[in-house]
Amino acid sequence: MEGEESPSAQYFRTIAPCSDLTLKNICFKYPGAGNNDVLSNINLTIPAKETTAIVGMSGSGKTTVLKLLLGFYSATKGEIKIDDVTINQILPTIWRKKCGVVMQEGFIFSDTVINNIAPGEDNPDLKELWNAIEMARLDDFINSPPLGLYTKIGLEGNGLSQGQKQRLLIARAIYKNRSTCFLMKRPMRWILSMSS
Repeated sequence: MEGEESPSAQYFRTIAPCSDLTLKNICFKYPGAGNNDVLSNINLTIPAKETTAIVGMSGSGKTTVLKLLLGFYSATKGEIKIDDVTINQILPTIWRKKCGVVMQEGFIFSDTVINNIAPGEDNPDLKELWNAIEMARLDDFINSPPLGLYTKIGLEGNGLSQGQKQRLLIARAIYKNRSTCFLMKRPMRWILSMSS
């Protein structure tokens, strides 16, 4: 977000690849929402190259944790570290570029498969593109129609199943970021569709 960096602050402009992510004694309350914390003393380590799921009831704070991890919110207490560097010391735009994020309401363009995975790129890196497709397990879908990567998709993913939409958004996030950190909102639908 433009203008969120303090002009007097000194930020790290690079992040080591494959870094652990640690939340230590995180508390958070929304401004003007009373005195109660919505998150209280959260401790969590997300190891590099590992899959970590944050699960809970609706309204339990999963989205708030996601937004704290992306630096959209600041904790009222505690710290979030990437290896030994607190998230507040990293230029937010640099950190977010390293985060692949798939929200349940992600947008799918009325365009080809390739342009949905690599939007705005005239010459996408096909090796990285196919890596993202395979990681998202979208390759069976792409190899089925005769036009493959150039198959046209309707607005909002019209013509795709929910699982295919989710996989397309995951492939986009993987391709865009070659991610340090990959965050998903409502991943269980995708995980269940992968196992069927």
